[in-house]
This record gives sequence, structure tokens and C-alpha cells, in this order.
Amino acid sequence: FKLIDLASTIILLGGCVAIFVQAKKSQLNPDDYSFSSKKVVSVGVPNTVIFDYDASKSPSDIVIIQQSWDTKLRTNVSKSDRQHTSIYYFPEYYRAKLIVGNQVVKEHHLFIKSDGWLTAVNTSPVPVYFKKEDALVDGKLALSVEKIKSQNIQLQPDIRTTLYANVQDFGEIYTDGFAFEARLKNEYKEGSSVCQKTNIFLLADEAWVGIPLYAKGCVSDAEVFFAGNYVSGKKHDLSAFGTEFDDFVDVKIESSNKKAKIFINEKLSYEIDVKRRSKIIGIYFTFEGTGAVDFVKLWSDKAIFEDQFN
Repeated sequence: FKLIDLASTIILLGGCVAIFVQAKKSQLNPDDYSFSSKKVVSVGVPNTVIFDYDASKSPSDIVIIQQSWDTKLRTNVSKSDRQHTSIYYFPEYYRAKLIVGNQVVKEHHLFIKSDGWLTAVNTSPVPVYFKKEDALVDGKLALSVEKIKSQNIQLQPDIRTTLYANVQDFGEIYTDGFAFEARLKNEYKEGSSVCQKTNIFLLADEAWVGIPLYAKGCVSDAEVFFAGNYVSGKKHDLSAFGTEFDDFVDVKIESSNKKAKIFINEKLSYEIDVKRRSKIIGIYFTFEGTGAVDFVKLWSDKAIFEDQFN
């Protein structure tokens, strides 16, 4: 039995070595590839991005350019070509990737800024953009149901999401040391939008912040993102993020010493660990249906951004 065990062990080790050698051989050398990009428009969306790449040394016919973290935004390209273009419809801090086979061989950041506040309704495959004056009403950022319907967008039975976005270089503001305040309200509660799903997203170069607000009965669907930390309402009590939206809701965030406190209507509602330090580069407000923002303020001890929409 000992001889059999020894023989089995030798065969097993030999197989492991063979697999390891094969894996080493299959690893591609990133230095054999190049990947860069340039924007057609310096600021604003939609924005066409021209990718220059060289994948001529690819051993595989599978060469892919991925626009961002989203694996749905992939395009197969030819290893013999040298350029590919893509349209980006939303401002954000993207990380574009060149993929050969199933290995990312090159990637780089791509910063697409908004031109001030962008207002859009998320329709597929292309969002519908609105003029700035369409959403500035009585000192608030507020796109009305009537304005949305004037563009032949129906809010029922399919759920539509209205986005207000401001993406830019805010200066030295990082997820591990900042404060944020906003007053907002979801203004649509019809049919399939009964949960009034609303989110504040602070976009960052590495790890976002996401604060949800829901009708009280729907908080099971709530999700909190905070600089590398994720909490699901399916597994945790996030009832503090439930509200009736009868009036505007005040949201405040204070982040310092690897801890963040979230206040809703001046009440400490949630505390969460801050796992990653990322530079904040954008603000998204998203409303199931539509909503309004009365003011917003983002600051640290080195920079400040504030807008009261006057």
C-alpha cells in the first residue's frame, strides 16, 4: 500500500507541475500589447472615444475592448486592426480594458466630465438628454413629469430613472475625509414606481459611495456602498433609509478616521467602515420616476463644491 501511495503522490505532483507550467506558458506578456485612448469632445456627453491598440501578437482570435467595469459593454475587435471607437453616454471615471482571450493585458482610466449638471432619463439604448433650463425650476433641480412626457417617454408600465449628474475635478476631496449635504425629494409615486427608489452616488476614481432612499415598505431592496464596503438590505436592517417623501429629505455624510456617519433629517441613521481611499470626482442623483434637489454641498478641509441652483 505504501508503494501505491507513493506512486499516486508522484503522479499527482507531476500533474500539478504540468498544470503550473502550462499556466505559466498561457500567461500573456502585457509588454507585447499597447492600448490608449482620446476623447472627441473634451467635456460633455455623448462622447466618442477613439481607442488605439496593438494586439497583433495575440495567440487568440478573441480580442475585446471593454468600456468600463461593466462586462456588458464589451466589443470584439480584430487583432489585425489598430483602432476602435465607442460612444460613452454618461459622464464617469471609467477604466477601459484590452482583453486577449480571458486575460486583461492593458487598462487605463478614462475621465469623461459633464458640462455642469447633466439631466437625462435613462432609456435604452440611448438616454434622453434635457436642456439645463428644463430642469432648473424655482431654485431647484427638478425635471417635471410633463417635461419627460413631452419627449414621448412613458413612465408606465416600464420604470424610468431620471439622472442629475455633475462630474468634474472637485479638488482634494477623498472618501476617507469629507462631508456632504443634500436636500432632495422623489416626486413620482405611480404604478410600478411605488417604491420611489432614489440614490445619491458619489463617484470616485476607485470605489464609489452610494446612499439609498426608499419608500418605507421597500427597504429590503436598499443597498449601501461606501468606498469598498457593501451592505445589502436583504441581509441587514436598512430601515433607516426608508421615508415617505411627503417633504424634502435632508441627507448628510461625515467621513473621517475610516468611519462614516450618515444622517437623515438630522438623525444619525447609519454608521459604516470606510475601506478604501478614493478621490471623489462626481455626484449622481437618481430617481425612479423623477425628483428634485434643493441644494448640494461637498467639501473637505482642502476643497469645496456647493450649488443652490439659484
